[in-house]
Amino acid sequence: MIRIIATALVLASCAGLASAQDAGRLQALSGELRGEALARAETLSGAPGAPSAPVEPFDPFVTGVQDFAAEAMALSRHIEEVAPASDLKCIFRGMSEDALSRLDLLAEPARGADRARSYEAYARLFEDAEAIAADEDTVSLAALPCPASD
Repeated sequence: MIRIIATALVLASCAGLASAQDAGRLQALSGELRGEALARAETLSGAPGAPSAPVEPFDPFVTGVQDFAAEAMALSRHIEEVAPASDLKCIFRGMSEDALSRLDLLAEPARGADRARSYEAYARLFEDAEAIAADEDTVSLAALPCPASD
């Protein structure tokens, strides 16, 4: 259910095209979410066998993941418009899809250790996204105006 809602939100929010500011927003959001994911993983690691309730659809982490997915998809679409041959469009699209697909795991009951691993996987995803969003190539492509706006 969380994934269906998240997918609808991502598609609805991708109507606009990304700009250089989007690369910065994605970088900042990735850093914030990475920190939250690591904190949650650490807390859950303290009780590895304890049951962990499913995460609610409006949990701040879930909504942050949805925002991340929308930002990454918007940046992917922008890069596709300005540099169709760039692999970065596929990288950001993949990150968006990966982030949303992982929400399914958080929506199911799990043990603390399993849930901690899910958050650790998110932390790695967000660490990669933060680095790639800050990369010179990403920033340069994000700053280019779309051909349609010329």
